[in-house]
Order: sequence, then C-alpha cells, then structure tokens
Amino acid sequence: MWPGALVGLAAFGIFLAKVYQLFFKKEPGLRSLRRGLPSLLLLACAGVFNGVFGFFLGMQTSMFHMATDQERAWFYFMRWLVGSSATMILSLLVAIFAALFWIVLINKVKRIELAKGASWASSRATTRR
Repeated sequence: MWPGALVGLAAFGIFLAKVYQLFFKKEPGLRSLRRGLPSLLLLACAGVFNGVFGFFLGMQTSMFHMATDQERAWFYFMRWLVGSSATMILSLLVAIFAALFWIVLINKVKRIELAKGASWASSRATTRR
C-alpha cells in the first residue's frame, strides 16, 4: 500500500507544480507548458500496476500460508482480502486522480497555446497593413 501512496504523492506534487506554473506564473514559456504532463499519465499507469501487483503478491503469500497452516487458513484468506481491497482502492483512486489532473492541466495548456496563437496572428495581421 505504501508504494501506491508514494505514487499518489508524486502525482499530486507534479500537479501542484504545474498548477502554479500555469495559473499563477505571469508569463509561462510556450516550450515548458507541456513539460511534466506525460509523467502524470505514467504515474496513473504505475498506480494501476501497483494495485494489480499488490493483489497478486498478497494472494501468493496468502496461499503459501494457507497451504502450510490449514487450521488458520480463513485468517490468512481474510487478511489477504482486506489488504488487497485497500491496496486496489488506493491504487485505482491514484490512477483516477492522476488522469483527472492530466485532463485539467492539458486543457489549460491548450487554452494558453490557442490564446498565444491568436495574439500572434492578430499582431502579424496588424503589421501587414
């Protein structure tokens, strides 16, 4: 579960840095607008991978303990269900929020690029007259 939390913190940190750059910085450079955005999608994929990997790793260790200690098999099974459920929920939430962060930021980047392109085209049209 801790790797999923770290992935979520990294995605949130990137989101906050880009929000500052896009919304609060006076004049963001056009070249640096999209920098860091693909890493949010990578972190979303890492969140899903973490959930699936944690699920199967927990299942493997639980099955090993169930095979060696049959009297307490129900305990190991329930511990695996609770642990893997929490891991999957956290990992899927991290993936969903990282993807939502990406959508919000990429739309803001597109609006900034369109506004700069429109201002460039209007300034160019006025210089031709």
